[in-house]
Amino acid sequence: MYLKRLVIKNFRVFDEKGIELIFNKGVNAIIGENNSGKSAVIDAIRIAYSSVTYKKELFFFEIRLTC
Repeated sequence: MYLKRLVIKNFRVFDEKGIELIFNKGVNAIIGENNSGKSAVIDAIRIAYSSVTYKKELFFFEIRLTC
């Protein structure tokens, strides 16, 4: 199984328009300027795959994964 698609909205540097990332099989790199959201992408993946619950009343973000 591999991550095919990631959609992030209203999370850290991403607004309501959000971002959609498409991943290929194998190795993928996340590169960009400072404050462009590289760490936010990694954190979104971590949150989506985590069993830890977050205080949803404090956060209004959307993270969708397609595997």
